[in-house]
Amino acid sequence: MKETAEWCWMDGSWVRWPEASVHISTHALHYGSSVFEGIRAYDQPEGTAVFRLGCHVKRLTNSCRLARMIPESVSAEEIERACLEIIERNRHGSCYLRPLIHRGAGGLGLDPTGLPIRVSILSFEWGTYLGAEALDQGVDVMISSWRRAAPDAMVAMASSAIPGAPFPPTMPCADRGVRPEGSQPNSRARPNR
Repeated sequence: MKETAEWCWMDGSWVRWPEASVHISTHALHYGSSVFEGIRAYDQPEGTAVFRLGCHVKRLTNSCRLARMIPESVSAEEIERACLEIIERNRHGSCYLRPLIHRGAGGLGLDPTGLPIRVSILSFEWGTYLGAEALDQGVDVMISSWRRAAPDAMVAMASSAIPGAPFPPTMPCADRGVRPEGSQPNSRARPNR
């Protein structure tokens, strides 16, 4: 399994894998303000087939709405097209796709309003998730002591913020002019009313 490829897609442009990067002050690195999907594609006699691409992208865009970070520069259709094109560019048969939408650099406060929304897609060949031997030998499993948060306790989406960042609860407060004690809006913030 090789978890690299030649190309990544970032904000509508093709970027070589080694050059695909974000700034250290990116909000998502500090607060987990991102959403993603994990999508599998399978090599078939008639070509690579992406499993339920439209459903995955719809769930991704729904997660963006919940997280209040809808990309203005990239549509759902463009994300779908880029997912298909990245498979071709990287010459994949079966592979894994990871579209990721995150809040970019520009402020480290809890209120992310006004920060740029970045969209990226990577792909790589990823064999059997639990290893090829798992198909023949099975796997050992256990029940974790960790518990998933209740659906009404936090936003239910594929987010890097799980187990929970402070930004979703602060955003409605900021919309109404209420800020946590001592916090300042990001310099690029604009009201979202």
